[in-house]
Amino acid sequence: SRPVAVPSLQRREEQQAASSLQDIEKRAIAEALSACGGNIKLTASRLGIARNTLYRKMKDYGLTPVETR
Repeated sequence: SRPVAVPSLQRREEQQAASSLQDIEKRAIAEALSACGGNIKLTASRLGIARNTLYRKMKDYGLTPVETR
């Protein structure tokens, strides 16, 4: 049997940083959706991203306008 590779400390730190950034982005989107009353067009505009990008990120993070109210 072969030994299992263990991620290096640097790799784990990179994964944690990416996870933290994703958490921050998810929270920012959820808060913007709530502040905009779930209005996708307004939320995307305030975040400075396209609506299709907002929809994709909402799907990725499991967010819906109704859940953020």
